[in-house]
Amino acid sequence: MQILRNIYWSFPVQLFLLHLRRNLFLLISFIILTLFVTKNLAALYGFAYLFLDPEYLGKVNFWSFFLVGLGLGAFVLIWNITSYILNSHRFPFLATFERPFTRYCVNNSLIPLFFSIIYIIELVHFQIVFELNSWYHIVLNLLGFFTGGILMLAISFSKSLNTHYRSEAHLQKIKHNPMKRWTFNQPADHRKLRVDYLFIYPWRIRRVREVDHYDEDKLLTVFKQHHRNALVLELIALEVIILLGFLMDYPLFRVPTAASIFLLMSILVAPIGAFAYYLKTWGTPVFIVLILLFNMMLHFDFMNHKNKAFGLNYTTEHRMAYNLSTIESKSDEATFNRDKEHEIISLNNWKHKILKTDSSKPTLVLINCSGGGLRATVWTFYVMQVLDSLTHDKFLNHSKLISGASGGTVGAAYYRELFLEKQNGKKIDLSKNEYLDNVSRDMLNAVSFSFVVNDLLIPWQRFRVGENQYRKDRGYMWEEQLNENTNGVLDKSITDYADAEKLGLIPMMVFTPTIIDDGRKLNVAAQPVAYLDRPSNFADEKKELKTDAIDLQNFFSKQDADQLQFTTAIRMNATFPYIMPNVFMPTTPEIQTMDAGLRDNFGLETSMRYLDVFKEWINENVGAVVIVQMRDMKKNIAPKVSVHQSLMSKIIDPISSIYINWSDYQDFHFDEQINNTSSWLKPDLDIITFEYTPSESNSAASMTWHLTTKEKLDVVNAIKNLHNQTELKKILSLLQ
Repeated sequence: MQILRNIYWSFPVQLFLLHLRRNLFLLISFIILTLFVTKNLAALYGFAYLFLDPEYLGKVNFWSFFLVGLGLGAFVLIWNITSYILNSHRFPFLATFERPFTRYCVNNSLIPLFFSIIYIIELVHFQIVFELNSWYHIVLNLLGFFTGGILMLAISFSKSLNTHYRSEAHLQKIKHNPMKRWTFNQPADHRKLRVDYLFIYPWRIRRVREVDHYDEDKLLTVFKQHHRNALVLELIALEVIILLGFLMDYPLFRVPTAASIFLLMSILVAPIGAFAYYLKTWGTPVFIVLILLFNMMLHFDFMNHKNKAFGLNYTTEHRMAYNLSTIESKSDEATFNRDKEHEIISLNNWKHKILKTDSSKPTLVLINCSGGGLRATVWTFYVMQVLDSLTHDKFLNHSKLISGASGGTVGAAYYRELFLEKQNGKKIDLSKNEYLDNVSRDMLNAVSFSFVVNDLLIPWQRFRVGENQYRKDRGYMWEEQLNENTNGVLDKSITDYADAEKLGLIPMMVFTPTIIDDGRKLNVAAQPVAYLDRPSNFADEKKELKTDAIDLQNFFSKQDADQLQFTTAIRMNATFPYIMPNVFMPTTPEIQTMDAGLRDNFGLETSMRYLDVFKEWINENVGAVVIVQMRDMKKNIAPKVSVHQSLMSKIIDPISSIYINWSDYQDFHFDEQINNTSSWLKPDLDIITFEYTPSESNSAASMTWHLTTKEKLDVVNAIKNLHNQTELKKILSLLQ
């Protein structure tokens, strides 16, 4: 029992209990990090990958882990500094030790050590199972991690953080009261806590000596000197964050996001500690007041950053009013028919192109690609590679329309660009793995890095597209990373594709981000597509049909719609909540757009409306219609029913079920639309569906902008499963 009592009254245990009682925020910071690395928090957004597979300059190696180690070391150091400022006055015996802050860190290492052990276990498991790395590379990565961490923690041995009580002459050199606590006339809390034993080194324990014979004020003077020096280090961490944000355009300074997150946690922990130290019981109400003030300041433009569509003109002179009258006038019958005739010219060009090699009525192919992050990008791109390879480029030659959401349209856009380059005479082997590797590169690190070092503060750096100026944020960084990954081939305006689409050389792409203010679509294309803004029977007053979309080219013609950057169009279609910023459009009042998947995650609604609008032309000129879907998930899955609901489940299920079953709701709606086509479409309609299904149950690739080596292989190998092989045979027979 004596041993247990000694353990209980030891310095590490008493510090841990003190954190539980009075400094819970210090514990919460490590709890959040632990939930991140164990995939129990923000797993859907891929946060765990930022820690378990950090990239630097496009590689996961010694240096990427070295930087993460530096970041963790900085966080642990500032975490200890904050804890030291809050608690050191309760342990006056520390001031009598040589290197008191170092002694404090050694004894306060219980929580950081626990997190580090969990982190390393998860890291090693991840590198073996998901990255398929050898032990040589794992050990090398761990060496980088430990080197960075130890190097940063070595600062705790610095002289400035380790002033101790030596003599009266020594104390005269220290400024008295360099930092004073604001207590609203409350007496300072200097209650001492009992400690019997402490570690003076990790391998050596000694009993605590009595310090009652020391002058308490002089001991506190030593601690206050530490506090001032510690504040300098906390300010340095903030300056590093700001500097990284300033240099984020340079890949050399895009440190792994995990390192940035550790730095961010550092500058969050430090101010909270300052609130607790200086304001004591007033800390909470003052903090609430500051939050309310910050919220009020967001009403001012200089504080409220709004992401914009790069290429559009946001001057207020010609902004279009966003109201029902304007929406309907921009999609009136005259505009509808004008754009329809424009597309019929393109359809005739497409038909003549096909007839050069095939005299029979051509097969019309419409491509639908689902959202789903990088796994949908890789899946869509690879399926298109396989189909063109097996059909000798007939697949994309017969395709007239590409629509979809999020990651799927990223892969389709890149493949279409490569196909166009080949059409223009460039020697390109579309089946090369090089292109698949390009499109499967990480995009999460750049986005999350920008969010941490730039967006959480006020994005203040600017850049120009033509005559228009915009702010740099994570949306900008996403586009920059996409251009880097694809060697800049998508770095053009949307109108650069207009001629090739009109001539029928490549399928038209229609992006359909959702306007979150009213649920309408924003149809973004190189061509004017007012015929997609409303049902074709809109003129029938008896049916009271709504205009459910607006067309970029018609609605924003005065805002340089044709100069919209193509990568911005892709991004608008892939704006997953919180990961990417909503895009504000130049209307009065300003509307916001986000991911197309909110309205149509598969692009089928756009395809069905296209078929309906052009049904007369299709019935006369087309032999068969094929809709090819690339889905990042299985369509028909067994229902999951909770038998024994917890109290929390009963509270959140009514809301969470809407999100969980959103794809099913869309499928039910679209299946009914497909079923009704037989009443107005004469050619046979075939639906070919390629589904990504994981090789192992419950181990699907994540829906983020990062894929592990194992996940990439799993996505690519899904083409070999029985369902997809059957679908391959079907489309080969249709395009023979």
